[in-house]
Amino acid sequence: MLVILEKIFENPKQKVAEIEIISEEDKRKSLVEFNNPKLDVPPQVTIHEMFERQAMIYPNAIAVTYEKEKITYKELNERANQLAHYLQKKGVGPDTLVGLCVERSLEMIVGILGILKAGGAYVPLDPTYPEQRLQYILEDASIQLFVTQESLKELNWLPENVESICLDCDQDEIGKESKTLPVSSVGPQNLAYVIYTSGSTGNPKGVMIEHHNVIRLFKSTDCLYQFNEKDTWTLFHSYAFDFSVWEIWGALLYGGKLVVVPYWISRSPKDFYQVLVEEEVTVLNQTPSAFRQLIRVCEQEDKNKNLQLRYVIFGGEALEPIGLLPWFQRYGEKKPQLINMYGITETTVHVTYYPITLDDVQHASRSNIGKRIPDLEVYILDAYQQPVPIGVDGELYIGGAGLARGYLNRPELTAERFISHPFSSNPKARLYRTGDLARYLPDGNLDYRGRIDHQVKIRGFRIEIGEIESTLHTYASVTEAVVIVREDQPGDKRLVAYVVGDGNVDAWREYLKAKLPSYMVPSGFVAMKAIPLTANGKVDREALPMPEEKQINSECVGPRNSNEQILTTIWKRVLGVKKVGIYDNFFEIGGDSILSIQIISQASQVGLKLTPKQMFECPTIAELAQVAIETQGVQAEQGIVIGNVPLTPIQCWFFEQEHPHTEHWNQSMLLRVKERLNVKLLEGAILNLLKHHDALRFRYEQLPNGTWRQRNEGTDELSVLHVVKRNQVNEKEWNKIIQEEMNINQASFNLVTGPLMRVVYFEDNLTGNDRIFWVIHHLVVDGVSWRILLEDLQVVYNQMKQGQEVRLPAKSTSFKEWSERLQTYSDSGISKEVQNYWNEQVEKETMKIPMDYPIQETTEESIDQVKRTLGIEETQTLLHEVLVTHKTRIDEVLLTALGQAIVDCINQQTVSIHLEGHGREEMIEGIDLSRTVGWFTSIYPVHLNFQGTQTPIEGLKAVKEQLRRIPNRGVDYGILRYLNKGLLPFYQQKPSISFNYLGQFDQVFSRDSLFMQETGFTFLDHAPDSKPSHLIEVIGMVKDEKLHFIWMYSREQFSKLKIQVIADGMLRHLRQLINKPTTESAFTVSDFADAEDLTEESLSKVLLKLTKKRV
Repeated sequence: MLVILEKIFENPKQKVAEIEIISEEDKRKSLVEFNNPKLDVPPQVTIHEMFERQAMIYPNAIAVTYEKEKITYKELNERANQLAHYLQKKGVGPDTLVGLCVERSLEMIVGILGILKAGGAYVPLDPTYPEQRLQYILEDASIQLFVTQESLKELNWLPENVESICLDCDQDEIGKESKTLPVSSVGPQNLAYVIYTSGSTGNPKGVMIEHHNVIRLFKSTDCLYQFNEKDTWTLFHSYAFDFSVWEIWGALLYGGKLVVVPYWISRSPKDFYQVLVEEEVTVLNQTPSAFRQLIRVCEQEDKNKNLQLRYVIFGGEALEPIGLLPWFQRYGEKKPQLINMYGITETTVHVTYYPITLDDVQHASRSNIGKRIPDLEVYILDAYQQPVPIGVDGELYIGGAGLARGYLNRPELTAERFISHPFSSNPKARLYRTGDLARYLPDGNLDYRGRIDHQVKIRGFRIEIGEIESTLHTYASVTEAVVIVREDQPGDKRLVAYVVGDGNVDAWREYLKAKLPSYMVPSGFVAMKAIPLTANGKVDREALPMPEEKQINSECVGPRNSNEQILTTIWKRVLGVKKVGIYDNFFEIGGDSILSIQIISQASQVGLKLTPKQMFECPTIAELAQVAIETQGVQAEQGIVIGNVPLTPIQCWFFEQEHPHTEHWNQSMLLRVKERLNVKLLEGAILNLLKHHDALRFRYEQLPNGTWRQRNEGTDELSVLHVVKRNQVNEKEWNKIIQEEMNINQASFNLVTGPLMRVVYFEDNLTGNDRIFWVIHHLVVDGVSWRILLEDLQVVYNQMKQGQEVRLPAKSTSFKEWSERLQTYSDSGISKEVQNYWNEQVEKETMKIPMDYPIQETTEESIDQVKRTLGIEETQTLLHEVLVTHKTRIDEVLLTALGQAIVDCINQQTVSIHLEGHGREEMIEGIDLSRTVGWFTSIYPVHLNFQGTQTPIEGLKAVKEQLRRIPNRGVDYGILRYLNKGLLPFYQQKPSISFNYLGQFDQVFSRDSLFMQETGFTFLDHAPDSKPSHLIEVIGMVKDEKLHFIWMYSREQFSKLKIQVIADGMLRHLRQLINKPTTESAFTVSDFADAEDLTEESLSKVLLKLTKKRV
């Protein structure tokens, strides 16, 4: 207070916010004492020059090992020199960015060193990263040259204009180069690497690090460590994480040994512990989380297994010292020395250094990150970039020789984060704003306090606590409210609200549910008489009481009767979740229309009859259990179905396309088998599927008048299984054999003689990684059918393996009965109103996407793809929050984003799309298709009018109402078009784009499944000379918790850039809907079916009044 009064007296006109509250003594310590003495390491050498010195001193010493492989310093130096010569011939020079995508191996180190010696800078692309992130990095860094390995060479995401060099398969050419050091003009101020870190905009940002940044890191820490040629280091972390820079060069710049840790070992603490023992590792670098797992392994191991560790160095995340107590109790305080180092990529790995003592572990509650590395500066500043008093929190700023050049291609962000140094006389000096909170302790050590922003993350959702508190304050009876994150049980983070008001906890919870997404509603509410305050009047959060169990919202109410128990079990299995409450909404916790079919199917198997309509109208277990009808079995034909079967609309559509090779239009899967299968049992299981699922035995005959006839054949023993064994061929040749067999079987069908299904079992006797290729003609299968077949194959195989009788669930309605009932429905069941609706649709003008190249007809051979992916967090927000908040379906949201992206392209307000649905609609009484295999897809045109929509929500509302006016989800269109000819005029101009959302695939391959889906091969499902059904096809699916889109188009008609622009536009519009404030609702008239005579205008008025009343 005296300091403040003195400042006011000195300058009465200054703003209060600008008053320095720091004493002169604290200021001197903060700016001078704590940042002196400063070590000066002049930039003199490059990284590879330092390495070459070690290679000259220790030529025969082991430099790097990987599993059983090893390489000496001399060999590593020579191989890197050869690669450098080769790269220079490809144009690599100073500051040339070279992409490096390799698995953990000796080649990884050769690649890094070779790029540096050529004068270039490496850009690490970890092959385990998502394709979209890797694509972004390649494009953002303008990579023209790409170094990789044979196993990764065929990458779908690698642009055509990027030249790739294969470290192993191109070794013969590389090996012809000179082993001497190449001439290069690269110097210490040139780039060594560009590592991409996460960015707040959703895209990663490239941090540019120069050679001298790395060299001075080790020179300035020589006084803190005594690294030498006797040390053994592990490369534990990904080379795309900057901790790896410390690990690699900590070994190789001192003549030590580097042990490259295989990825699977890095994920197995027990196996990693064995590496530490066997390799006699002396320097270990770990994040605290990884080390805690290692501690648990050490506690179980024989204490006589002596570790040779000298140093354990922590970095990457905040350290909680108490977790190290078991280690200290076992190994003591000095052998090894445990050191906490704070750092960030932008300041070259490390910033501070703190040796951890037993006293820290026993008593410290803070994360002490110690003092600066000698050649760096550390400042704790306020919002006006003025120093704060010792012991007071402020933002951490870093200065000195470790600062990166900046962000690649991001000058504005570089200027924002790398600011002019306010305390230096050097006009070129800079400080880096870390965004971290810290404070100086009296002894000059730093106490890390967390991130400066107020966001927290719970269950993957970023949450602004202030928004919850503000919303609570708008409730009439609430006078005070504080929300905090509690973690009373390790790993169980939850929001708890402390509220002063009328004590009506249920009312507070319901109020927030109406205003906020469900993930922002606290799980606990505590009614308070007053909020505790500290002496200076701030909320004393530490004094807030732990909520009692009854104050925590029980979000998971268990089943109360047998039907609820049955449905709970089924929901868990289908949705792939561990907990389900009877009041959980099926569509809020990840369900969709395709998964609802599986729910219905599995309920039917245990005697509960449900319908798709009931799933939508009664979306909770409590409601469904009341309407479910207990049955003794499905009233459907359970025997073998044979005889003529009428073609369905989608089959008629297929033959209308007049493909030159109708026999080659398939769907296929390549499956990795988790265990070696008995081939005889597998063949028996497949034959059982052929008998049980009648559509798999369809045959086709073209009549003299050109029409096609479909017939169900009997169950003659058909051989559809073929076994291919691996005989002493390398991986490349084996993969080639697999691809060739897949191609042969894709083109092997005969519609007349059949069979229309083939299975190839690839038996890999060398690795045990067996695979199954399963191909079925599309005429007899669809996406839902695959789910049924995969489940049934596993069930039957396991039954036969265990010597049990083969018992599959009862059949649902046969495809034959369905197609016959459709014909009857087409003759008499379609209303005049529905006919008029579709007549209007086909007469509408179709808006087409203009082609870049005027070629009217193309073939499948010219098809190219553009892939886009929505991240996990955004996908889960979409599935669990957006759909609920706006009372909408996933297809409505996706079509809104797609339509708006097309509007941006064609500059017209009406968009025409061919929409595909699963087609298994509840429209004919007594029909159950939940376990019927066949092709049921419906294809129908939609014309989406965005006229007058100004916001993303307005666009969603418009699409919702237009889609919900479509009768029977479009099934009638195909019936009128193909089964009841003459009732629907021919569609002269079909839409140029089709869209098909396939649903969620994470539930198809569960953890206990025999199979996993395999990628990395080419699937030639259609004959190369087949004609694409649409100019552009868009497919969406959820896989690995992410929403994926595949855009297929002909490169002879469209430029890749145009498709990329539209695809990016769809993601942009989708994100606008995901990130839209929840106060704006997309409710429409169709959401209130019971409200008669309700119009959009009157609904808008009601919603506006409610919104104003809440605010």
